[in-house]
Amino acid sequence: MVVELRSRQCAPRCPSCGTISPRVHSRYPRQLRDVPCIGHAPRLMLTVRRLRCETPTCPRRFFTERFESFARPYARITERLRTLVTRVAHALGGRPGARLA
Repeated sequence: MVVELRSRQCAPRCPSCGTISPRVHSRYPRQLRDVPCIGHAPRLMLTVRRLRCETPTCPRRFFTERFESFARPYARITERLRTLVTRVAHALGGRPGARLA
């Protein structure tokens, strides 16, 4: 199961200076895994915008939009799946947790 997603944010903020930047530089696909649904592991294809910070004193010239509540930066899994895997690991440990997962 593949789900294609796009952001609905009007203009994301620069993570360094906090300035709103409406200037889109490019887009790229990002693939994430999520919690299984009806016995299948869905793949989330997220189109992420790369933006340009227009503040001249900002150390970042380019940045990507963030999805903090959905997935961490550079993560390949969603927060829901990370929470589930962490709970299984804490409850069962190594090999039993791997068998269950």
